[in-house]
Amino acid sequence: MRFVYFKNDNDDYICKECKFTTSNQNTMHYHYKSHLEKKEFKCKSCNKDFITKRSLDLHYTAKHGKPKELYCCTHTDCEFENITKGNCRIHWVRMHCKTQTSKILEQNEKGYNCLKCKKTFKGATIYYYHAFECLNLQNTEYCRLIVQPTI
Repeated sequence: MRFVYFKNDNDDYICKECKFTTSNQNTMHYHYKSHLEKKEFKCKSCNKDFITKRSLDLHYTAKHGKPKELYCCTHTDCEFENITKGNCRIHWVRMHCKTQTSKILEQNEKGYNCLKCKKTFKGATIYYYHAFECLNLQNTEYCRLIVQPTI
């Protein structure tokens, strides 16, 4: 499927339907797909529709299957685990870096602003994923991979 992409004065891609903006064309491609009535991938267990096969696979593993791998938070006395490393990263920043994050976060009607690099994010999840870098946590061991035994 081909989409027509539009850019604004800031050279960001902009959705003509809902005014969503992004600097990444690939992100806009999948955003456009979210507006389609028919999504290409359907869960066989619960009939929920997904835009990408990867999203379907993650959903199925998290909701209906037994994950082969889990990422576990390495923070003392924390039992958080998830099937994706990215969600573990977001958890780490949200839960274990609250003090540092509160110093660089500004929230308003436009979204979540990073005071350190001046970027704005529409949602909290992408902001917290981003904050990991602005807080210089790249060398932090925030999770470890656990491989589940097969039965």
